[in-house]
Amino acid sequence: MSLSNLRCGDSGVPRSTQSPSEVLCAPHYCPNSPVSSSVNTAITSPLSRASILAAAGLWLSACVYRIDIQQGNLLEESTIDQVEIGMTHSQVRFLLGSPMVEDSFHQNRWDYTYYFQRGRSRDIERRWFIVYFEEDRVVHLEKNAVIEPPS
Repeated sequence: MSLSNLRCGDSGVPRSTQSPSEVLCAPHYCPNSPVSSSVNTAITSPLSRASILAAAGLWLSACVYRIDIQQGNLLEESTIDQVEIGMTHSQVRFLLGSPMVEDSFHQNRWDYTYYFQRGRSRDIERRWFIVYFEEDRVVHLEKNAVIEPPS
């Protein structure tokens, strides 16, 4: 008798004498079948499971969507151009909004920063606009300031 003809509980007994439940059981689902035992062992071995999960993880990681990262104050060039020397704190706040960085050690300096990275792109857009005050009035503006950490 070939392995393909075996059913659950088959011991070489002709199918006509087997019960209906024995005939309906497929060989790859039977725990006692020699065919299913090798399949079950291959699927349930820890090494095989780990390799299947690793392959699935690599495949799925390529499909992960990365969101755009946008942080800070997005200021239009036309809005920045409206800031003038001599404006007050409240006028600047009305025009540009609250600064991203309002340093307690430098209360006369407001930093408007902007950071944007699109999805998986390595291109990063950075903008930095600094407003300096003296006695509640704008005295100096820095557009597209390049800020580097102290060395």
